Amino acid sequence: MVVNWTNVTQPQHLLALPNVNTGGNFWLGMLFMMWFILIAMFVSYGIEIAILGASFIALIIGILLAYMGLMAWTYCLIFAGIIIFTMLYIMWAKKSDY
Repeated sequence: MVVNWTNVTQPQHLLALPNVNTGGNFWLGMLFMMWFILIAMFVSYGIEIAILGASFIALIIGILLAYMGLMAWTYCLIFAGIIIFTMLYIMWAKKSDY
């Protein structure tokens, strides 16, 4: 694979270069890998807390990546949906404990 370095004239082009070579999925893949790593780091607090914390951090990072133009903003909705679903699950699980 050959990288065309002539188009890299500004620092933001250096960040966009991996997306050119991977069909636009490099930063999306990195975001999901960070999400899985964060879940593994937070799992000692409980799986619900791990998913909520990792999804919130991934949502913030995803918004930053979308703002920089490295990723489509619609992928951020995945993490927002996970947060909403997990919050609803926690409320349902606490309700069934009584």
